[in-house]
Amino acid sequence: MKYTLLSNINHFDLPIVESVLNKNDIDFFLKMPYDSSVMAGWAAPATGFNEKTLFVATKKIDLARKLLAKYIL
Repeated sequence: MKYTLLSNINHFDLPIVESVLNKNDIDFFLKMPYDSSVMAGWAAPATGFNEKTLFVATKKIDLARKLLAKYIL
């Protein structure tokens, strides 16, 4: 399955976003830029915001955008 980057999601909106995607059977996964930076040995670039990077199944990207319009930029 192919995934497309949709947006960065802040810590407070994440539970709502996950719930909406799960209820609508939209496959997704999250990457954690902060964790990646720490593992690489340099935490500074991702420490300002504790956001998660949201990737959504490409075939349902339009539906995800529509459902999450008020949570993503």
